[in-house]
Parts: sequence; C-alpha cells; structure tokens
Amino acid sequence: SLLDDADNLVRANACDSLKFSHSKLIVQKLIFMLSDTSYLVRGYATLTIADILANISEGQFSGEVVQLFKNNEATEQSDWVKIAICRSLVMLGENEYFIPFINMLHSSDYRNRIFVLNIIDDIPNHANIRPVPWILLPSLYGILPGSVKDFSQKGLQALA
Repeated sequence: SLLDDADNLVRANACDSLKFSHSKLIVQKLIFMLSDTSYLVRGYATLTIADILANISEGQFSGEVVQLFKNNEATEQSDWVKIAICRSLVMLGENEYFIPFINMLHSSDYRNRIFVLNIIDDIPNHANIRPVPWILLPSLYGILPGSVKDFSQKGLQALA
C-alpha cells in the first residue's frame, strides 16, 4: 500500500488522501503511522485520524485517540506536528488545545504560521469555537513577513 511506500512524501499524501474515509480499520493503520520517522507523515496521519473520527462520530474510540494524541503532543519535537495534534484535539472536543493552536501563529517558522491559517477553518465546524479576529491581528501585522500578510487574510475571512 502507499502507506508503506519508502518515500515519505508518498506516505504523507496517502495519509492525507484518506481523510474522507469512514473506516475504523483505516484509523488503526493511521495510528501506526503516528510513529513514522517523517514529521509530515505523523502530521497528516494525525489530521486524518481526527477527520475520520469526526466523519463517523465515534465517541469511545475517540477517547483512546485523544489520550494517544495528548501523549504524543507532550513528546513531539516538530512544531508542525504539534499544530496538527492541537487542531485534532480541538476537533475531538479538547478545547483547551485551541490556545496552543492559535499561539503557533507566533512560530518563528513561516510554514507553521501558514499551516495554522490553512487549517483554522476546520475548527469552528467541529468544536463550537468561533475565534475572534483580534486574536490573529498581533500575529498578522507584527510577526508575519509582508509577503505572507496578504495570504493571511484567508484566515481572517474564514473567521468572519
């Protein structure tokens, strides 16, 4: 399967492509992917697991995954994966992870800031959290480089 491919980009894309699934078997396979050596694979596996659990509204199974995500968040070295974990935890009802998610807008790595803006619009749909635009303003105009400011308007539009 593509999840077992030697190329980490193929594995990451395979994880991402499964986000519309409704299969617990896929979730179990993706849980195995959370220990992959590639941060991209770990991140996309995390995002996809939360998406699938949201698709199937699986409460008890979600509890086990929430604990796994919390454990992974405490030990994960990659900020990119931590963003994916926080977003996924919020989608699974752990709203205390929303502030750490938003705080990643202050990351020194522009890719992390863009990642937050790209996936923030998933959160209100699943967690009944409606962040206010003023939360984003300090990051958009104080931290993001000028070339990213126009792109970041997507984040503000998603919140409007």
